[in-house]
Amino acid sequence: MDKGKIVLTPYFKEEVLFSPEDLDKPNEDGISILFYLRKIYPDEFRNFLERINFKPRDEDELKERMEEICYWASYRGQTLTRTAKFGRDRSIESYQELQSGSEMAQDIADIKFTYVISCQVYGMQKTSKDQKDKSCYLNILNLMITNPSLRVAYIDEVEAPTGNGTTEKTYYSVLVKGGEKYDKDNYIEEAFKMKNVLAEFESRKYRKRKPTILGLREHIFTGRARFHYGHPDIFDRLFLSSISPEDG
Repeated sequence: MDKGKIVLTPYFKEEVLFSPEDLDKPNEDGISILFYLRKIYPDEFRNFLERINFKPRDEDELKERMEEICYWASYRGQTLTRTAKFGRDRSIESYQELQSGSEMAQDIADIKFTYVISCQVYGMQKTSKDQKDKSCYLNILNLMITNPSLRVAYIDEVEAPTGNGTTEKTYYSVLVKGGEKYDKDNYIEEAFKMKNVLAEFESRKYRKRKPTILGLREHIFTGRARFHYGHPDIFDRLFLSSISPEDG
């Protein structure tokens, strides 16, 4: 059975999205990034202005649409933004409401293909007070919100009390996806096995008696060996919702 494909792109502290200042700042030769990209992609820039229905009379008027221009430039000049951009943008609402065959095809593709950015410092950037770090975090978060299929994996650090008046740093392996206004946490190890777990409900090896409840071994983090008698379960929701009270 096809278990799907996961592509990981490493990321550390590289720029994610051009800012207006980045685009307008001239280099030692007096050439700005925006000027360079417009010379390299003249037709694409002209088509872009036509798509957003904007006809500037001079260069100063371009500044009115710099937010959109920053995305246009980043899709051509920033590695992470260009790599994470999907074939077409879809809002969260259109992603959830599959209204056409093409959207259904995209949903099936999402089941078989996952794109993950392994951003080691995402958690640090999220809580940092440094303007550059905060900007990188917000730009990566925006990529996830714009592309609902995108995932970001990182190592989170949490200071936890030890009970004797001191604190101890704890590390968590985390996988997040974009929500409407925020990111949602999950263990990356759990996320990697979910496709295989869900496929068990459709597995042919059970013949006519397909499973309706699956029990999983739980990854327990503990400082000493001890018994653990609980584990997570996954239920076939459609099967359980079809059971009447008379069935017990």
